[in-house]
Amino acid sequence: MNTQEQSQAGEETKLEQTGVRSITAQKVEMQRSGAQRIVAEVVNITQGGAGAIRGREVTIREGGAGVIMAEQVTATNSRAMIVLARTVKGDMKTLVDARAALACGMGFGAGCALMSLFLKKLRRTK
Repeated sequence: MNTQEQSQAGEETKLEQTGVRSITAQKVEMQRSGAQRIVAEVVNITQGGAGAIRGREVTIREGGAGVIMAEQVTATNSRAMIVLARTVKGDMKTLVDARAALACGMGFGAGCALMSLFLKKLRRTK
C-alpha cells in the first residue's frame, strides 16, 4: 500500500490502494484505501475506511469508519463506531447511532435528575 502523507484536495479525488491523512473534495472515490479525515459532498468507499467522514451522501461497501456525519449513508457489509445521519440504508453495523445517542442522553439526564432529588432529600433529613 502506498501511503501519502500530504493532504488531498480538489474537485474529485480517486484513490486506489493508498492512504492519506486528509481529503477535501466535492467527490471522493476510494478502493482498498484509507484516510484519516474526509470532507466531501459525495463519498464512495469500497473495501477501505476512514477515521472521520463528513458529507452529504456517503456509500461504504465492505469497509468501515470511526465517525460518519452525513445526510444519507448507504452501506453494504460495513461497520462504523458512530453514525449521525438523517437516513441510513443497507447493512451498517454501528456501535452508536443517533437513536442510541439520544437514548443514552435521556438516560443520563434522568439519572442526574434522580440523583439530585435524592441528594436534596438527604440534606433535608440532617
